[in-house]
Amino acid sequence: MLPPPATTPRRTGIAEVDAILDAVESGEPERVLALLRFTSTPCVAGFCGPGEVVGTPVDVIPISICEEGSLRRDEVESWLAGALVEPTLYGVYRVPPGFEPPAKYVAVFSRQPQAGREGLAVAIEQGKIVKIFFAMPIPPNICATTAAQIVGGLGLEDTLLPPPATPSP
Repeated sequence: MLPPPATTPRRTGIAEVDAILDAVESGEPERVLALLRFTSTPCVAGFCGPGEVVGTPVDVIPISICEEGSLRRDEVESWLAGALVEPTLYGVYRVPPGFEPPAKYVAVFSRQPQAGREGLAVAIEQGKIVKIFFAMPIPPNICATTAAQIVGGLGLEDTLLPPPATPSP
């Protein structure tokens, strides 16, 4: 029996976007960490680390897990390790006007494309990931649980690289 033919990953042809697609699809958190753009913000009461006083600058990246928030540099790796399990590219989109933080593209991934569960998306600006959208299945559908729901929830319509064709039943 012959092995299945090697598949070429779907890519946009835009170097800064494709580098991020490669890093995410590698499943290696350290490759993705190298592409994150952290911003410095003062810690607030209840969220300062040991030895930090309110107002101490900390590096964070904006995230969305049903609600808006941020992760500190030292917290991101464990979140990524859980999210980067067999990621498959779903699609790449240009962001709509007014997107925050400012970004040019959003790449959406699915961890289990056949089951359509557990999506992940990254907002991209100038070759860096500026925000991460984690979608976790939280009954009863409190937030997005599929790549398609992430796309709809973010209002992404300007498709740069469309979702893969699905076989008809």
